[in-house]
Amino acid sequence: MHELAVLRSIVDAVSEHALGDVVTLVSLGVGVLSGVSPQALEFCFELATRGTVLAGAELVVDVLPGRQLRIHSIEVA
Repeated sequence: MHELAVLRSIVDAVSEHALGDVVTLVSLGVGVLSGVSPQALEFCFELATRGTVLAGAELVVDVLPGRQLRIHSIEVA
């Protein structure tokens, strides 16, 4: 399941951007042709965020056309 590796990269990028603030929401866009399963991302999210500033954050995944995989937005407390 490569989604865990994808999530770890997302967690690293979001953590760097959050500058130590607690992240409460992460919104992702996942293309249907990206090879990434939105369901697998949701399944792995808690594990990938455990012990980080994203721990306990909500994940919102929007399925998009194409191959894109992007962070739409984050919310911090």
